[in-house]
Amino acid sequence: MKIRHLATKPLRHKIINIICAARSRRSAWSHSGKRRIILCISLCLCGPARRSQFMNFVLTMVFIGAGGFVAMPQSPSKKLKEFSIQEVDNVSIDRLGNFYLVVKKSIVKKYDTDGNFMAEFSNADAYPITLLEPWNPLRIFVYCREQQKIVLLDHHLELLQTVSIEPSLAVEPYLVSPSVNNFWILDKADYSLKKIDFKTSRVLEEVSVKLVAEAEHDFTFLREYQNQLFLIDRKAGIDILSNLGKAIHTFPVRNARYLGFLGQEIYYLENGTIHFYDLYSEDRHELAVDPSAQFVLLTDERMVLIKKSSVEVWEYKP
Repeated sequence: MKIRHLATKPLRHKIINIICAARSRRSAWSHSGKRRIILCISLCLCGPARRSQFMNFVLTMVFIGAGGFVAMPQSPSKKLKEFSIQEVDNVSIDRLGNFYLVVKKSIVKKYDTDGNFMAEFSNADAYPITLLEPWNPLRIFVYCREQQKIVLLDHHLELLQTVSIEPSLAVEPYLVSPSVNNFWILDKADYSLKKIDFKTSRVLEEVSVKLVAEAEHDFTFLREYQNQLFLIDRKAGIDILSNLGKAIHTFPVRNARYLGFLGQEIYYLENGTIHFYDLYSEDRHELAVDPSAQFVLLTDERMVLIKKSSVEVWEYKP
């Protein structure tokens, strides 16, 4: 690898050290016998800002050559809206970027991408909401464990349908989550996962979740995404399973409250840091946010920070 037209000798040495470190990480730099050349434009590097921009450029080129990730999330740049709210119990987001908050354990509030209030599901029966999944904004999925029933809402959060979980399907239907024309049940009685046909109530698939013997478990989240299953156990971590139940990966993070999905990445919040994981390349990166945030929701343009008594909507570029 050659580096040309660097303005200062100390900076040249620093960049060479960075490249050498990156090269030691990845042995495939020189595949096909070709050397990579980074042509660095001659810049006026007299100011710290110029030097910083130049170093960012070089680091980007290094990561490209090393086969690592390039796109790094940027910190939110501009606060668009902030509003007060009662303490939030659960959150979710649909594919259009509208976000949903569960308050008082039974009321769902819907907001657009800029944080403007859109609708509310008042839940006249006041049954606690166990799981909320609005990824399909025309058919919002709500599961209530105490009633063992599924509630389907339209995009105005008006009731479409209720579906009771038949006792023959699960002894203890702890979590229920939607799939395409189907739904998944986590049966706590035997820790099995069953995929059920919505129309016929027929069991399409059944797998067992492999658990550590005699360990305590607190399952709070279940979702199918890109033919994989994602399960949060607040006492053990976040599990990624194949749709056959085979364990793919585990993140040993305690007390996770939500798992987000952004393209081919998943993300979760832990102690003021958003952790990202690419499902295909397995690259990871992190982004620090306000440590008082209890939940975070992301889109291609927005970051929503949910705190104990307020919600902030920020501009954001992944």
